[in-house]
Amino acid sequence: MRRYQVVLSLIVGLTPGLALSEQAAQLQLLAQSIGAIRTLAPELAREAHDFLLKDGVVNATFAYWARQIVRKYPETLSAGPIRA
Repeated sequence: MRRYQVVLSLIVGLTPGLALSEQAAQLQLLAQSIGAIRTLAPELAREAHDFLLKDGVVNATFAYWARQIVRKYPETLSAGPIRA
């Protein structure tokens, strides 16, 4: 598994190493455990969308994810560039 896949798996909360279909199934089970889907007023959805895309929120979220990755995989700081 490539390092960026591990990072993305950790960010989303999935188990690293699962195939894409297994990750989709894991997300589906997680969503179902939360409860039924409810309708949201479009203006509230837009407000939430806009808030989550503010620079401060995006930067704070990225910094949080980065700290989680470095805590779990400290070697990522010295591993060099990610190769596709």
